[in-house]
Amino acid sequence: MSTQLISVVQWARRFISNMFLFVDGSIEPALTNANIILGTILGPPFTWEWNRNTTSFTCSQTTSTAPNTDYLEAVEDFGFIGSGHLLIPSTATAEPGKIYQLQPRRCIEVTSDSGRPDKISVCLDDQSGNITFRLNMSPDALYTITVTYQKAFVPLTQAASVLPIPDKLLHIFRYGFLAMAFLYNQDKRFT
Repeated sequence: MSTQLISVVQWARRFISNMFLFVDGSIEPALTNANIILGTILGPPFTWEWNRNTTSFTCSQTTSTAPNTDYLEAVEDFGFIGSGHLLIPSTATAEPGKIYQLQPRRCIEVTSDSGRPDKISVCLDDQSGNITFRLNMSPDALYTITVTYQKAFVPLTQAASVLPIPDKLLHIFRYGFLAMAFLYNQDKRFT
């Protein structure tokens, strides 16, 4: 990952009769076009091995009648859930060290059902790096939950910004950027 936005802009200009993509001393419309393309590439449903991260938390056994399905975690770079799994602790009497897959869901409602959770969703995102994960059941034991997620897209702010995709996939960004340049130039090749 070492390609700067400016090099893609210079490349695309050759296809649109050298029309400027930095207008009136600003870096627009090139910057917004780049951010639209990157937001699409890095947003759902696309998942990339180079854009993954994980977070883990421990869910505790429910000891009262109040449901215990929500877990707040600080995850600064969270974009969206890719997958998850549940680990039974090695100190457990039944199935120690066993791993169960968790199915990501768009939305899970609160329940008072108790058991080993098998689904997970994002219940709340406060847009300040705090994510509330929700399980589909109140845990019946102590479990470690690991969530694999796609990192959030961070908008580019300057022409010298390095594109956050590997060079081996730069063609995806270039073609998208070129399509936006054609649109800006009112070129029928946009489609």
